[in-house]
Amino acid sequence: MCLKRAMLWTVAASLGWASISTADVVEVRQVGIEFIPSRVEIQTGDTVRWLWGDDFHTVTHGTGCTPEPQPLFDAPLDPEHMSFEFTFNDPGDVSYFCRPHCKLLMAGVVVVQGEAKLECDGIKKAKFKCRRGTVKWAVTLADNRNEGRKLIINLAGPDPRMESVEVRGKKMKGKFKNVAPGAYVAGIEGCPDFDKELACR
Repeated sequence: MCLKRAMLWTVAASLGWASISTADVVEVRQVGIEFIPSRVEIQTGDTVRWLWGDDFHTVTHGTGCTPEPQPLFDAPLDPEHMSFEFTFNDPGDVSYFCRPHCKLLMAGVVVVQGEAKLECDGIKKAKFKCRRGTVKWAVTLADNRNEGRKLIINLAGPDPRMESVEVRGKKMKGKFKNVAPGAYVAGIEGCPDFDKELACR
């Protein structure tokens, strides 16, 4: 069984999706009353990690000295919280500042490029089933945070398949027809917790 699983993951990895993350982590350092670099450009799905240098600071989503009404983050950066990181799944410019030093222009911006990424914790469950050469899939969303984003279903094995659909509503389903017999791994791209082994006969 372990050998079989290893072989399946080797096939999946060769197709470039199973449990493989191409996301980057970009570091921003706090030096005095500056964030260095103060401007970073990343892709959706990337993470920014802020590193503490000295004194007491915050990383607060907002402009000037005004936090956003529903900030993405408002985290301390101090001797007890020496780092903070956040993953950006939506494109756009995200401004932030330090609460104690915002009037001294201690601020920065994260420029997020690319398409909005699917948020895995917004998926409630996923089902995959192979019967008579047809692989059926069904995904239930927990809420509407992924509305309009791409849901990519992958099938790795001797007859690999892929389907990309736009999330509309809380229940999505589809199928792959005429799938050749063999062992497969089915899953949602970027969300390996939902991967499932299938045996198609």
